[in-house]
Amino acid sequence: MSDAINLSLEDRGVQVSELETSAKAAPRLRSAFGWTFAGNVIYALASWSMLSAVTKLSTGAAVGQYALGISIVGPIFVFATLQLRTVHVTDARSEFSFADYFTLRCLGIAAAFLAVVAIVILGHYDWNTSAIILLVGAAKAIECLGEGTAGLMQKVERLDQAARSLILRGAVSVPTFALVLFVSRQVALAAGAVAVAWIIVLLFYDFRIARELLQGERFSSSSLRKLWRLLGVSLPLGIVVGIVALNGNLPRYVVQHYLGPTQLGIFVSLAYLISAINLIVYALGQSVSVRLARMFAAGDLAGFIHILRRLVFLGVFFGVIAVPSANLLGKPVLRLLYRPEYALYSNLLPIMAVVAGITAVGLFLDFGMTAARCFRAQVPVIAGATVAGFLVSAVLVPAYGLQGAAFGLLAAAAVFAAGNAAVLTAAIRYARYAKFLRASSAQSSLSSIEG
Repeated sequence: MSDAINLSLEDRGVQVSELETSAKAAPRLRSAFGWTFAGNVIYALASWSMLSAVTKLSTGAAVGQYALGISIVGPIFVFATLQLRTVHVTDARSEFSFADYFTLRCLGIAAAFLAVVAIVILGHYDWNTSAIILLVGAAKAIECLGEGTAGLMQKVERLDQAARSLILRGAVSVPTFALVLFVSRQVALAAGAVAVAWIIVLLFYDFRIARELLQGERFSSSSLRKLWRLLGVSLPLGIVVGIVALNGNLPRYVVQHYLGPTQLGIFVSLAYLISAINLIVYALGQSVSVRLARMFAAGDLAGFIHILRRLVFLGVFFGVIAVPSANLLGKPVLRLLYRPEYALYSNLLPIMAVVAGITAVGLFLDFGMTAARCFRAQVPVIAGATVAGFLVSAVLVPAYGLQGAAFGLLAAAAVFAAGNAAVLTAAIRYARYAKFLRASSAQSSLSSIEG
């Protein structure tokens, strides 16, 4: 409470402009979900299309190198950006300004890229693999800058604007990547071309919209005290999402170690098909996260639980539908989208479909935990899921190959969902108890006045 009282005048100006913008132009929830879903679908299709282009236009080893680059770069940047977008949009009391969030994000991105450079140097990769990792990292850095402005758009409930950014980046990335790869046959050059295309979108769309929303406010913050305090708030969540990203990639590292880059490329290609379910999960979660945060902060626990229950049931439904679909369509889809030899691994798709369903439930619960500001409690949950996934993968991959890696993902997803359910249940019980105590105290005060 004292932190909110001691906000500077500059911060309060940002709060007013954001609330005014939201009141004037925020789309309805159904429209917001539609835009977010469309943006996520197009962007994910673009990411998958680039991977598919590598399988069609290059070698199996090149697919593995590209997959390795994604697997190394992803967890580093996810951790370094500290899930600041989520912290920003669930900051119902506007304790920090956009400048604070964006400045800390830029510092994290710089640190992340230096970490990628260090890994390339210490890993002693060949020149081509090193170039791919570094240029994938450059593209990821631009993507993370765009996430910062998207957080501002989401905070004022302009998810349509954030979705247009994703659509633009997806639309320019696929033809750019495919054309450069087709002409040069160099995955590194194709990744670098995508980074350049994303810089153009960032400068001419994202930053333009952000300047309009901020109404003259600055992008950067010079308050070290506030940045340090924001780091303290967001670091637990950054650790959580960093471990989440590592959790999803640990089986890939095990596959790379035991089976080599070609098998890694196949495993990542199959996993991309199942990630379609998570598109809906993230679109729904991002659409309701601001409202969930407001409900929890206002003590509207009935509304909070009602929305989360419906989301969890939807996650279960996704898994129920995905498993028979994977059984029926797995082989022809793999032949069509990749190469004929990929169909030999269609038996992995039903396992990954179950993983996707359980993960959907866990992610919906995770959005609820974040809205309730349960940041620190997420650390032991995801740490347990990561350890479970790694141990199962390390034991089963040498004996069962890619199927062992798929079971590693399944173990991690199960621990993740169960742990999130336990933490969120405890948070709701505590909030109910605190609400009861406040009501009792108010009643006692009223009785004393009347007496």
